Amino acid sequence: MTLMEPFLDAGRNLTMDNWFTSLPLTRQLYDRNTTCVGTIRRKGPYAIQRLEVPTLSRSLKTLIRDCYNVPEQHLPPPPNPQPAESRQRCNIYHWKTASKCKTRCLECNRPICPTHTRITCVECYRDNPQE
Repeated sequence: MTLMEPFLDAGRNLTMDNWFTSLPLTRQLYDRNTTCVGTIRRKGPYAIQRLEVPTLSRSLKTLIRDCYNVPEQHLPPPPNPQPAESRQRCNIYHWKTASKCKTRCLECNRPICPTHTRITCVECYRDNPQE
């Protein structure tokens, strides 16, 4: 980047060989309005690291595995999805506004929507715990 500083932000093209190219450098050059022409190293770690992205399409994962000869068993296991907390109707609700919520009362563990929740500091709660 230091050598290219006078030419950055001018919309120029930069031609590099595979020794200097990397995905982060290409992104930095692109952010500075400079395109990079060249080949990225075959065993570069960036494409293999991209296999860890959970939203990457299956076809692209297969293409990366085929290009870099990465067997499937060397891939990190997918993270276990956390079960979503069930939403239940607010314990204090009117039949017209039967809202569902995840927030629960700290005392009785009943579901309470944000409409019926009150923020209370610790000192006020100590003074009037029944309210």
